[in-house]
Amino acid sequence: MMMLAPTHDAHRSDFEATVLPLRPILYRRAIHLCRDTTQAEDLVQETVLRAWRFWPSFKRGTNCAAWLRTILTHSFITRCRKGGRERALTQAVREHAAAEEQLAHDPDPAQVGFADEVLKALGELPEEFSNVLVLVDVEGLSYRAAAQRLACPIGTVMSRLHRARRLMRTALSDYARVQGYA
Repeated sequence: MMMLAPTHDAHRSDFEATVLPLRPILYRRAIHLCRDTTQAEDLVQETVLRAWRFWPSFKRGTNCAAWLRTILTHSFITRCRKGGRERALTQAVREHAAAEEQLAHDPDPAQVGFADEVLKALGELPEEFSNVLVLVDVEGLSYRAAAQRLACPIGTVMSRLHRARRLMRTALSDYARVQGYA
């Protein structure tokens, strides 16, 4: 006897019965990540759309909420990258390094405070993290070029850069809030 694939309606009703009741859980997680209701709603909508797209690959009997949270988290990370948060941090570090150079020639009190904060946070990083951060985010080297210069694997560069950025974000969070960046 030949088995027929489930109809589109059965597929849809299975999806709706399983996924839609989990939207409040997704929304709470999205609020936590985005800290903005409109962006959180958009992120939940994007998550549900991606879940629908990949519904045939979902393994029945596994934890659907965890699967959806993973999709939501990955969607959020993709949005951040596209939104330029990492690029904004990189650009800020570059601008302040350039401002520090300029201070030697033409001191400006408004720039001194911010450059000092960034340089202090950078100086407090362990050397292996600060070296990678400077090479990639300040000098603009690729991961591969930084790995060659430091004579270490690319994965090590990526890991150290991630940790360096996280430490810088933590060290500068209060200052960024005061200045209106966060």
